[in-house]
Amino acid sequence: DGASSQLDLLAHLRATGSAEAIDGASSNSSSPAVPRLADQRMPAWTALHWAAAIGNLDLVELLLMHGATVDLDAQNVDGRWQTPEQVAVEHGHHAVVARLRQPAKPARKQLRRTTRFKKLE
Repeated sequence: DGASSQLDLLAHLRATGSAEAIDGASSNSSSPAVPRLADQRMPAWTALHWAAAIGNLDLVELLLMHGATVDLDAQNVDGRWQTPEQVAVEHGHHAVVARLRQPAKPARKQLRRTTRFKKLE
């Protein structure tokens, strides 16, 4: 369900230090300021937009493996609509841009072992 997947994402962000990276990225002078988590005005970004903004390729890959939509426009604080790729370009994260431009990888199918029972007579 949506609430548990958000909690899973938050746990992953905390475990990898990405939550701190989002919060501290606005002090990075080499890329445009990423809005701080504590700011009142926040972009209406998806998790994939945030991962693209901070340049976290592992998180981008994780989100894509779980079906994140690459071509979804979301509104920035200044009213511009951007895809995750556009956000990554704006922040200079070339590896993330390259990954977002790749065709979607098919989801891995999990093989399930089935147990056959004899019919009881």
